[in-house]
Amino acid sequence: MAGYPIGIASTLIGATWQTYQANAVSGVAHFQLWTASPASGSTATLRTTNQITSNRGHAVTSTATIDLDLSPGAIVIPAIQYVSGTSTTWYGGVTLLFKRT
Repeated sequence: MAGYPIGIASTLIGATWQTYQANAVSGVAHFQLWTASPASGSTATLRTTNQITSNRGHAVTSTATIDLDLSPGAIVIPAIQYVSGTSTTWYGGVTLLFKRT
């Protein structure tokens, strides 16, 4: 698993995705946030999914309030899941918003 380790007790309160779709053809992708423990054998848990159906090069989406308390050592994992589309590739980045608890 690769993600952002949490250094202090905090609450994940939102995220904004800046996404790009190569070739500007019809397609659907899920922009997801998962959390996990760094312990060996841990299972990641899906926390939120934003779906984008796009026929354009650039799309922005923000999550609703997540309000998820995280302990130090937890990991937040952003992921893009391809759902449908022909000859397209999704890529981009996410900005995570935390509140110190």
